[in-house]
Amino acid sequence: MAASKIRIYKENGVVHIITTAVSFPGVTQASKPTVQRFPTEGELTASVVDTNKIKIVDSQGNVIVTNQLPSQFLGKTGSGQIAATLAGVRDTLNGTGYFGSAKLETRIGSVESDVSTAQTDITALKNATKTSSGDRGVFVNDGKGTTSSHMSVTTSAAKLQAGGNTKVNLSETSPGTITLDVQAGSTGNETSVTAITVTGSSSLNNSITTFNQPVDFDANVTGLTTGAIPNLAASKITSGTFTTTRIPSLNASKIGSGTLADARVAASNVTQHQASLTITESQISDLAHYTDASVNTHLNQSSASAGQYLKWTGSDYAWGTVSSGGLGNVVEDTSPQLGGQLDANGQSIDMGTNTITDTKVGQWDTAYGWGDHSSEGYLTTLAFSALTGKPTTLAGYGITDALASLAGDTSPQLGGALDVNGSIITSNSNGDVTIDPAGTGAIVLKSNDIKFEGAGTVTMSSLKFYEASALEGNFVALKAPLSISSDVTWTLPAADGTSGQVIKTDGSGTLSFATVLQAANPLMQGTASIQQVGGLSAGLKIFDDDTSHGVVLQAPDLTADVTFTLPATDGSSGQVLKTDGSGNLSFVAQTSDTNTNIANTSLALTADRTVDSDGNTLTLDPNGGGVRILESGASTPYINCEQGSLELNGINFPGSDGTSGQVLQTNGSGSLSFATASGGGGMTETPFVSMSGRASFGASDEEERVMIGTSYGWSFYSQSQEMGDWSSSQTIDSTTHALAAYLRGQAALQMPSDAKKVRVKVSYRVQNGNSTDFGFSLWSGPVDNNSTATTNVTLRGQCVTQTVGTSSITAYKKEFTTTSSITDDAVFMVVEQRGGGSGLSTTCYVYYNIHLFLVD
Repeated sequence: MAASKIRIYKENGVVHIITTAVSFPGVTQASKPTVQRFPTEGELTASVVDTNKIKIVDSQGNVIVTNQLPSQFLGKTGSGQIAATLAGVRDTLNGTGYFGSAKLETRIGSVESDVSTAQTDITALKNATKTSSGDRGVFVNDGKGTTSSHMSVTTSAAKLQAGGNTKVNLSETSPGTITLDVQAGSTGNETSVTAITVTGSSSLNNSITTFNQPVDFDANVTGLTTGAIPNLAASKITSGTFTTTRIPSLNASKIGSGTLADARVAASNVTQHQASLTITESQISDLAHYTDASVNTHLNQSSASAGQYLKWTGSDYAWGTVSSGGLGNVVEDTSPQLGGQLDANGQSIDMGTNTITDTKVGQWDTAYGWGDHSSEGYLTTLAFSALTGKPTTLAGYGITDALASLAGDTSPQLGGALDVNGSIITSNSNGDVTIDPAGTGAIVLKSNDIKFEGAGTVTMSSLKFYEASALEGNFVALKAPLSISSDVTWTLPAADGTSGQVIKTDGSGTLSFATVLQAANPLMQGTASIQQVGGLSAGLKIFDDDTSHGVVLQAPDLTADVTFTLPATDGSSGQVLKTDGSGNLSFVAQTSDTNTNIANTSLALTADRTVDSDGNTLTLDPNGGGVRILESGASTPYINCEQGSLELNGINFPGSDGTSGQVLQTNGSGSLSFATASGGGGMTETPFVSMSGRASFGASDEEERVMIGTSYGWSFYSQSQEMGDWSSSQTIDSTTHALAAYLRGQAALQMPSDAKKVRVKVSYRVQNGNSTDFGFSLWSGPVDNNSTATTNVTLRGQCVTQTVGTSSITAYKKEFTTTSSITDDAVFMVVEQRGGGSGLSTTCYVYYNIHLFLVD
């Protein structure tokens, strides 16, 4: 059986559930059958889950079987389904033949609303619909918290839960309670909070209602009067301040009538009002205030005159005028004086276009301390050229050791760096400018950009390297072209190259040493040699006219020099080059387009070669001679074909055919001839055993084997004993299967003592094959004595696969022979369902007639 098959049956009031692959003794299995027994009727309940699968739970909610297709539920013998449809399996299991006396919904319906009477069935129903997280009740797929959504009912309580945090609880306590819990926030990740709790009678007006969260009176609330909240009195606000956050949307439009008495808001509790609040005098009747007349009266004067100022009299404020000696403003004081030190306090005194600052005043004080500047010999600003009486020589200035010019200094030296200050160092009359380090010292030019420019606008500078000064004064020069489209920079190699190498560029200005490969030799004299160099194979390449392609001539690996001498003239059309064996080539006519003559020279192959005739006929014509294939140095050829005879590996075949019915016979000395057979001939075929009967396959027994040989032996007409699963990869003389001793004993077809091959001939028909594949196979193995051991049998032969149609009267025939002689005690015949099509839909029968023969 496949691992998903489940057998269920009831005996003596006990339900048996077997949940393993195969429950037949003697066949090797991955695990032993698991048998569960449930003695009490009504303890198990079957239900439909996931629209097309069956689940079985017990009365405690434990899952016994889950997510199984209807085809996987079989009866006691395992040969057929409990029912064909989903509802059929559920109803049959819940019926009197399996789990109970009637369907669950029928039992609950018969007692209507009497919970106590149907309590057992209700518990079973809750367990049958148990959610994946363990909650009991009805699974609600609302897309959020589906493992927690449920509905549960008991005799005194009910709960409807949507998700993990939103639920309604109804409790039949004294008094009864209704609680509404909601999600605390909007993200879906907050915990649950209790929003409303109603305790008491079902009327909200007569119940005690607790609001655990703030109640928002938004703009849609109208007609809210003081009578609507009758108990909101001053005594209800026992501490703290009554802020707008207590009733955030309470405004004048929400108080339709009535007044807010003084006692409701004590004066001591009024601390501030909102910044945007406007209170008029009419709204606060006892607000003390001052008018203009009140201010004047307070200042003991009816009104003020222009130019007066407010002053303190010592006991009160009063309007006053500037007394004599006082200033109405500073501008009017034509002779102002300071009564003390004026502190500018870091500020400036603005005098129109000028300013006086603390810094300037300090500088003036310093300069003033010098006294009379002219007496100190200070000069005012004066150009040097405006001076009169200037000396005309350096001696006139008291300098007696100075040069009249640099030319007079025969050994000038710089005391510091010479700055040309934008000028140039030049010479007169096109003279040379020589920089001589006076010996072996170097001339160092430090710059990122050393330029050599011509003296004229269209002359090019050159860098000259002279020969020894003792010679004729010749030089080698590097010179730029007259016109350059863009700057060019060459980077020299980091090291010298080898002898004979030249400098080459990579096209980007980087130079390197490379070996010169001569691109062309206009004239070659004597023997021209082409050798491998720089990793390039030696070869002569001759290009076509446009130099796009060429022909390369290369030499193979040689042990000695080979010289070919070309013909003196061209040959005629169709002729080919032919060698005389000494390297002299000449043009000769090709004898045929399809045949090639092999010269009298032995040809040696250095590797495997394939002759591809490409659809044509390859003819070896000895032309009076012969064709021989033999190993070098051997005297006996593998194949020797001469006129009128054929020799294969030392065996001589007749040169002509024999008469009808004759056979080849040997003389014992390697010569075969045709002779008339006496006493029969060919392979001996001895009838071994014949059997006929019927093999059955259940609807779920696809790709399984049925062994011919049940508890009644191989001669019994009906066979259903399974022998493992068929595999498309099973291999003759290699694939094995474990069988118990008693099965091998019952199904054995014992072989004679001499080793023989077995030929199998089968004729058969298939009922309910449903266009699937079938075949037959033969296995061999030992037969034990006084043993219960399990031993492997080996596959020895099998027929080709046959796809059967839907007709049950179509006959089929198969034949096969084992590849090796059977040396085991017995052989075993097997019928195989090999898959294919859309599978079996019901029990299938194979009616067979099998004959086994022993052959040499």
